[in-house]
Amino acid sequence: MSRSCGIFASDNTLRLNLKALIQNPYFDNFIYHMIALNSILLILDEPSLEDKYQKHTINILLKFISTTFIIECIMKIIVMGFVSGKKAYL
Repeated sequence: MSRSCGIFASDNTLRLNLKALIQNPYFDNFIYHMIALNSILLILDEPSLEDKYQKHTINILLKFISTTFIIECIMKIIVMGFVSGKKAYL
């Protein structure tokens, strides 16, 4: 591995710890569950939903899941690089 994003060397502690985390099967399962939950919440979130508490709860959960996906993306970019390299994120 070379430098990720020109910043993180292959022996960087943060990069090595994140690599161990994203390669853990539990991490993948967590992300798959978040995708499934996101899909269910998008089905439930419809314009005819009138209960403000339900709308508010769905919106909070959707924001949490979106934040989780952004954090996953950043972690994978740090580990694999963004564009350049054989196993880059893009």
